[in-house]
Amino acid sequence: MSLIAQMTAAAKHRQDRAVAVDALMSLYFYHVSYGDVAKGLRADIGRIIPEVVMAFPAHSFPFALSLLSHGADPAEHISRITIFHMVERGDVAHNFCQQVAEGVIDLRRDYKWLRELGSAIMGPVARAVRDNRPELCDAFVSTFVLTPLHCNPLGHEDQIERLEADLSTLRARLKSFEKWLKSPMPVTAQDTPLVLDISEKKEELERVKNDFEAWTAERWDFAVRQIATRPDNRATLQAIQTGLSPLLSDELGQLLSDAAKVTLDNG
Repeated sequence: MSLIAQMTAAAKHRQDRAVAVDALMSLYFYHVSYGDVAKGLRADIGRIIPEVVMAFPAHSFPFALSLLSHGADPAEHISRITIFHMVERGDVAHNFCQQVAEGVIDLRRDYKWLRELGSAIMGPVARAVRDNRPELCDAFVSTFVLTPLHCNPLGHEDQIERLEADLSTLRARLKSFEKWLKSPMPVTAQDTPLVLDISEKKEELERVKNDFEAWTAERWDFAVRQIATRPDNRATLQAIQTGLSPLLSDELGQLLSDAAKVTLDNG
C-alpha cells in the first residue's frame, strides 16, 4: 500500500503511473485471502482510494467501488468521488459515475450494499449539484435516475441508434469470445450469455421500430414498479429530489408521484 501512496503523491507530474496503481489495487481485489487479515488489508486500501482515484482523474479504476465497500464510511467516500468527477470536473459520463448510478439502483441485484447506501450517497451529490452546478441538474437526473431505470425519454430515432450501437458492441464481444474459444461448433447460450443478450437486444430493437409508444410506456411502468416495490430505490430518488430542491426535474417528480400511486393502490 505504501507504493500506491508514493505513486499517488507523485501523480501531479506522473499521470502515466495510473496503470501501475490500478494493477496494484487489483491485488487487493483478487489475491487477498479471507479472514481478519484480509479484512484489515482491504480496510486499509479503502481509506486511501478517494485520494488515489482523484489523483488520476482520467483513469477508471474498476476495482475502486468494490474496495470502498470494505473501508470505513463508504457512502461518504463514494459521494466525495462522485462530486469530484461530476461537480468539480463536469464529467458526468466518467466510468465511476456510471458504476455508482447502476449500483445504487441495482436492477440486477448485484450491489445490495450499494443500493442500501443509495440515499446517503446521492443526497450530498444532489446538494452539490444544486449549489455549484445547477446547469447539470438535467444531466444528473438522466445519469443517476432515468438511465439506470431504463426510462430515459429519448426520441424514436435516438433509441434505435442507441440499440443498434449496443447490438454492435455485443456482437463484437461475441466475436472475440468465438476467437478465444476456437470451437468448430456455433456458440450457444450455454457457452456464453452474450448469445441471449444479443437475441433480447434484437427483439427490443424490433419493438422500438414497430411499436415505439407501447415500448416506451412499458419501460416507464417498469421503472415505476421498481421504485414502488423497492424501498431503497424510492429513498434514493427522494434524497435526490430533496437535495436538488428548489431545482425541479419533471421526470423525477413524475416517477415518484406515479410510484406513490402504485404503493397506495397495493396498500
